[in-house]
Amino acid sequence: MRHPRTIRLAVLGACAVVVAVSVTACTSAAESTTVVANASSGSGAGSALTIDSGNSASSTVSAGPTGSDAAVSPSTSADLEAWIPTEANPDPSVAMDGIFVGDPVDYAQRYHFATPIRVAYDRYPPIGGPHDPIWAACDGVAYSSSVRNENMVHALEHGAVWIAYNPDLLTGDPLAGLIALVTSTPYLVMTPYPGLATALSLQSWGHQLALDDADDPRLPQFVVALLRNPYLTPEVSATCSRPDFDTANPPPLDPTPPGADAIPMDYQPPAAATS
Repeated sequence: MRHPRTIRLAVLGACAVVVAVSVTACTSAAESTTVVANASSGSGAGSALTIDSGNSASSTVSAGPTGSDAAVSPSTSADLEAWIPTEANPDPSVAMDGIFVGDPVDYAQRYHFATPIRVAYDRYPPIGGPHDPIWAACDGVAYSSSVRNENMVHALEHGAVWIAYNPDLLTGDPLAGLIALVTSTPYLVMTPYPGLATALSLQSWGHQLALDDADDPRLPQFVVALLRNPYLTPEVSATCSRPDFDTANPPPLDPTPPGADAIPMDYQPPAAATS
């Protein structure tokens, strides 16, 4: 099974970060998405560094389970090559300092429950489990207000990386730089998440990493390793586009603890009645 990957980078100040990672899913008419983006951190325009399959310029690294060649700037190849998932190393993120990697069994239930039903997630922000049937639009969306957990978890199921941030701890140029990154990158999505203990929390399905600042080198590593990871994403061929999802006025996050009637993480549907 082939999952060729295209990766683009941008330089935000002195920090190289991922602008896009796309996976070509195995469909009869699959096409990979390549995004050209120039991000700005507020301290100056960013320049694009491209990693394109088949490009013979610069040095090459193995990208994807088929071992396809990808050209990459020599200054960044060594930093990110180890984080590209392969058949031999389907989850490079396990080597990342501080990351939480959940047991797949704990996130196996993916039943749908529509608003206003809530799920009693095991972590906040949540990283998997039952969720709303409507996914939050995650095709490079930086929300200005917090979004309901159950909609965000559905976006993770589609392969998104969700950047949640504490609006009291991340402001100014660092926030502007991340917004520029996210809005240039399909399958990246960003929301404020009041009350976070750290400035940032990164989520993909079954994975979470707390960061104190946007310049942490683990941010691009997390994205390269987990955005639409073909070995870990429950629905890697699913879209992040959702034109009917109101990005200007999304379903709001409920910060209160779920009640006793909330859906548990290990939900099992009732057994069918027998006569």
